[in-house]
Order: sequence, then C-alpha cells, then structure tokens
Amino acid sequence: MRFPLTAAIMTAAALTLGTAAAQADASTALTNAGTVEFGPPALVMDVAVDGRVFLEQPKPGSFRQQWNKESVGNGLARYRNVATNACLIVPAPAQVDDDLKVGACNGVGARNLWSRKSIVAGNGAYMLISAQSGLVPLPNFFGNPSNVLKLHTQETASALGSFAEYLGA
Repeated sequence: MRFPLTAAIMTAAALTLGTAAAQADASTALTNAGTVEFGPPALVMDVAVDGRVFLEQPKPGSFRQQWNKESVGNGLARYRNVATNACLIVPAPAQVDDDLKVGACNGVGARNLWSRKSIVAGNGAYMLISAQSGLVPLPNFFGNPSNVLKLHTQETASALGSFAEYLGA
C-alpha cells in the first residue's frame, strides 16, 4: 500500500518541479520600448538593493532584470522579479513622482496589480497601469541620472509615447 502513496508523492513533486521550470522559462526582461526605438542602448527594468526599480542597460544573466508575469484574471497581472521574489508595487497611497519599487506579492490589496494598455500602435509594447492608483511608471531621464522609475498620470505617459511602454509586459 505504500507504493501508491510514494508514486503519488513523486508525481506531485514532478508536477511542482515542472511548473517551477515553466515559470522560470517564462521570465522576461521588461524593456523600455522608447529606448529600443530611439536607442541604443535599449534599457530594461532592474531592481536596486533598496527595492527601487530603475532602467539599466541589459546585463546577460542578471536575475534582477528578469520578471515573471502572473495573470490574476480580469486583465490584471503581477510582475514578480526573479532575483528578489518581490512584485512591482505602488506605495499606499501612491502619488505622482513616487518611486516605483518592489514589495509584497500578496496581502497588499491591489497595490501590486497592473493592467496594460497599448498607446503606440503596432510596436507590441504596453503601458503598465497600477490597478490601485491608475498611475504609470515612467523613466525620468531629465535631471535624474539614476533612471529611477517614477509614477505619473496616464496623460503624462501618453505624451511620452513609446517611452511609457514596455516590451515583455
């Protein structure tokens, strides 16, 4: 009688490992579409040690630049960083010019949920919109040498065109 139980445990373990491998294979860099279009260099979302999210040149093999998109239904998703196992999150309450950070993936309401919207037709990229605040992470290239992503209104984002969008989103 122990053999069927052992087989069931081994099957469950194999399924779990298969799911984890599939999730790891699904990770992608979130590349700023404007830096691809008007670059080089193309810039990708990266996570600093303090949890802030900024744009950086791609580093091959850097898990801090890899994200898993987790669909939660109703057109919403979480973006989980592979290195930190934390999700893109907005502060509570979120305001214009707040830094985009990573934080808890669960138990924070809609602070870690994002919808997406295409604003430049045909480029395959999307603007990320916070489900809680309606704010959008934007590069702040002017006067911000660290390239930390800041939250802004959708109107401001639309005016920036492809610089407000991300490939892989």
